Amino acid sequence: MLKSFFKERDCCTMIRPLTKEENLQILEKVPIEELRPEFVEQFMQLRRKVINRIKPKVMNGKKLSGDMLYNLAGSYVDAINRGAVPNIETAWSYICKSQCQRAQQDA
Repeated sequence: MLKSFFKERDCCTMIRPLTKEENLQILEKVPIEELRPEFVEQFMQLRRKVINRIKPKVMNGKKLSGDMLYNLAGSYVDAINRGAVPNIETAWSYICKSQCQRAQQDA
């Protein structure tokens, strides 16, 4: 099912951002200037590739917002973690329900 939603796939390998193992544990706190230059270049190439290829995700003819995509991915992860197969229709119903609740709260 996931392959049908992500027909175009691309993989790339990247070198480790840091050489010291202990610094990998706190990678989010390391300034970009302290990362290996080769990694930064690979990261920037990957970022450009993603930005140039990105298209809005569409489900049931409706473009998904970031929040909707987040909820959809969360429902898939929850199903997989329970050992179940993600149910597309149930996930879509969940997204619609959460969007209606959010609109009601905003109103």
